[in-house]
Amino acid sequence: MAIITQFPSVQNVVRQNPGTLTGLTFGKKVVEIHTEIMKSAHIFRITFPVIGGVRISNCNTGFFEAEDTYEIQTVEQSDCFAAFSDINRNFRIMISWGESDWKIEIYNSENNCVRTVHSSQIIYGFDEKGTLKTVKLLQKTDQKEILYGLGERFNSVHQNKSRIMLWNVDCCHPPLSLIRGGHEKKQGYKNIPLLHSSKGYTLFFNTFCAGVADIREWEEDEYFFEFSGTQLDLFIWSDTIQNNIKSYLKLTGLPYLPPRWAAEYWAGGGFYVWNSDGRENAVGKVREVAERYEKAGIKIKTFYLELKPEESLFRLAKEKGFNIILWTDSVLRFDFETEFERERYTVRKKSNPTEPMTGGYVDFSNPASRDMITVKYNPLWKSGALKGVMIDYADNVYEDSIFFNGQDGGSMHNFYPYWYARRFNETWDLMLNGDFVLLQRSGCAGSQHWTAVFGGDLPATYVGLRRALTAGLSACNAGFSAWGSDIGGFCGVQPTEELYARWLEFGAFSPIMRAHGILPRDPWNFGKEAENIFLKYFWLRYSLADAVYSAMVNAALTGETVMQSLAVAFNNDAGIVTVDDEYMFCGNMLVCPVIEENSFSRKIVFPRGRWTDFWTGRILQGMAEYMVSAPVDHIPVYLKSGTLLPVTVNSDGKMLESAADSESKALLVTCPEAACSVKIYRGTEDFDVYALSPDENGFVIENSSGSLIDTLLICGYNVERAVADDTPLPESRICFDSSVGRTVLKLERNWMKVVIS
Repeated sequence: MAIITQFPSVQNVVRQNPGTLTGLTFGKKVVEIHTEIMKSAHIFRITFPVIGGVRISNCNTGFFEAEDTYEIQTVEQSDCFAAFSDINRNFRIMISWGESDWKIEIYNSENNCVRTVHSSQIIYGFDEKGTLKTVKLLQKTDQKEILYGLGERFNSVHQNKSRIMLWNVDCCHPPLSLIRGGHEKKQGYKNIPLLHSSKGYTLFFNTFCAGVADIREWEEDEYFFEFSGTQLDLFIWSDTIQNNIKSYLKLTGLPYLPPRWAAEYWAGGGFYVWNSDGRENAVGKVREVAERYEKAGIKIKTFYLELKPEESLFRLAKEKGFNIILWTDSVLRFDFETEFERERYTVRKKSNPTEPMTGGYVDFSNPASRDMITVKYNPLWKSGALKGVMIDYADNVYEDSIFFNGQDGGSMHNFYPYWYARRFNETWDLMLNGDFVLLQRSGCAGSQHWTAVFGGDLPATYVGLRRALTAGLSACNAGFSAWGSDIGGFCGVQPTEELYARWLEFGAFSPIMRAHGILPRDPWNFGKEAENIFLKYFWLRYSLADAVYSAMVNAALTGETVMQSLAVAFNNDAGIVTVDDEYMFCGNMLVCPVIEENSFSRKIVFPRGRWTDFWTGRILQGMAEYMVSAPVDHIPVYLKSGTLLPVTVNSDGKMLESAADSESKALLVTCPEAACSVKIYRGTEDFDVYALSPDENGFVIENSSGSLIDTLLICGYNVERAVADDTPLPESRICFDSSVGRTVLKLERNWMKVVIS
C-alpha cells in the first residue's frame, strides 16, 4: 500500500480567487489580464497557438511550448474585448468584466460559446506563509455532457461521476490486483490531464504535478482539476475531437513509429515461463517453443524474453531468424561485470543529495544517462538479434528526490516516463537507426512520441479483458497509438480456452499483437480448438500487417491513432458517444470484441454510413443497432464504405491460412458512398495514393502513378463487369467467392484506373 499512499495531498491551504481586474494589455501576439491575488499583482496571458485553439496561462508555464503563435486582433466594446487570431477570425475569445470579477468566453467557428473561464473558477491555495501550493480550475457542465480522457484508464472510457488521481502508480501489482479483482478505479499507469467533451472541446493542462480530476462526482453540475504546484497553463481546443487530439500531439509529440516487423505477432512470456526448468535450461525452453511453432507451420519473427542475455540465446535467434526483445527496469541493472560508475547517474534524495533516491532509479533527465544505456546494450547490439526492450517500472519516483534538471519528485513523478523513454529512444536510434521497438508500461504527456506502450499487468480474467479494451480506447484518446495488451492477461491462474480465444481475437485487431504472462500463453496450452483459432488469427494478422503498419505510419505523420473510440472517429455523433466496447481500427474497420464469458452473440451499434461484414460481405446500414452472432472463434468486424486496405493473400485471393500458401499483395476494397482518397504507406516517404468515387453503375478506383498491386478484393460486391484502363477484364479474371462475399479481380500491374460495375 506504500505506493498508493504517497500521493502528495496538500492540506490546510487558504483559497483565493483572482477576482479584481486591474488592467488589460494587448500585445502583438498576447493579451495580458492583470489581476490581484493575496494583495500581490498577478498576470494571466492569452495566446493563439498556430497548432490551434487558445492558451491561457499564468507566469509559470509548463514544459511544452507551442512553436509559434498568431498575431491577435481585438475589438473593443463598452465592458468587454473580443480577441481573435489574424488567421482564424471565426475562433475568438471574449473578455468581459464587472466590479469584482472577470471572465473569458471561448467561441468556436460556429459562434457557439464552448467554454467560459470565470475568475471565481480559478482558485489558488496558499499556505500559512503565503506561498502558492495548489492551483484549481472549476468548470460548469450539464446532464447531457459526456467527459472522457485523462490518459489510460481502467474504470471506464467515459469519466462522468469519477474522481481520478493523476499520479502514476503500479496499479496492477500482484497480489493487489488479484485481491481487488483488478485495478483501483482512481489509479493508472499513464495519467494525462487531457479531457474531451461531447460538446466538442478539449482541455489540456500543461503540467506534470500531482493532480485530482473530479468529473461530476463531488457536484453533479461541475468538474474540477486541482494540481500541486504553481502552474496554470491551459490549452483549449474546440475543433472535432479527432482534430483536437491532433493539435495536442503537435504540441507534445506525434506517436511513435515501430518498424514494419513489429506489426506482426509477438510470442513471449514472463520470467517464470522461460525459467520454469531452471535458469540453465532457459535458452533450451526458447528453442522448444520456437520449434513447436515451426511444427505448426509458423516462423516466429519476434520473441519477448525476460531472460539473461547469454551468447547462446543470440546464437539461437540467429539460427531461427527471430528478433529478441528483452526487459529492463529504471534501475538499469547490468547483466555482466562492469566498472561503470552507477552513482553518477542515479536520482538523488532531496533531503540528502549525497544519497541515491530509494529504489536507485537512473536520472534520465541527465543527457549523460545515454552513456549508461550504451554501456549496457553495446555488447548486446553486436549480436544483431537484439531489436528491442521493455522499459518497465517508471512509476515509483518518490517525493524526496532531486533530479539533474533541478526538479524534485513532486514535479518529476509523472514526468519521469518521458525522460526514460526519450533517452532510450535517442540512444538506441543512434545504433539501430529506427529498426527497434521500445515498449513502456508507464506514460505521460509526450512519452507517446518515444515508445510503444502496453496496458500493464492485467489479471487473466474477463474483468482483465474488459479493462484491456477500456485501457486501449482511453490510451488512444490520449494520443498513444502503438498500444497493446498481454494476450490472455498477465497474472493469476491460466485463462480458460474461451478467454484465451477472445483475448487473441482482440489482440489480432490491436496495434501491437503480443502474447505475455506469468504462465505460458502459447496456443497449445489451451487445447486443440484454441490451436486452430490461433492459426486463424495468426495468419489473419499476418495478412493485415501491411494495413496495420500503414496506419502506424499515418499516426506518426498526422496524429490519427491506429485505434480510435467511436466518439473520436465520428465526432460525438448522437447515439455513439457512450459506446465503449467498439472501436475503429486502421481507420476503416469497426471492431466489436466479445468481452463477456459464455457470450456467443452481441449487440453492435453502427455509426452513420454503410458497413460491410468483413467475414461474409453482408451490408448493413448505419445509425442502427443489430444483434450479431459471435461464436468462440469469431470477432465481429465491419468495413466502412470507401475502405481500401493493403493485404497479403494467396494465389486464390484469400487471406493466408498457412505457410504453404503463395503470397501476393492485394487491396481490400468496399464501394464508396462519396468520393475519397486513401494513402497506403510503406514508409514515411514511400506511399501510394488511391482515389475512389461512386458512379451510376458501381464505382471507380484510380492510381495516377500506376499501381504495382495486381489483385483487388471487392467486399460485399458481386462484380459483373470490370474495365481496367479502358480494357474490359475477361471473365476468367473475375471470381466471386460466396463464402466471404468478395469478388477477386486479377489485373495487370501498372494499372491506373479500374471501373467496377
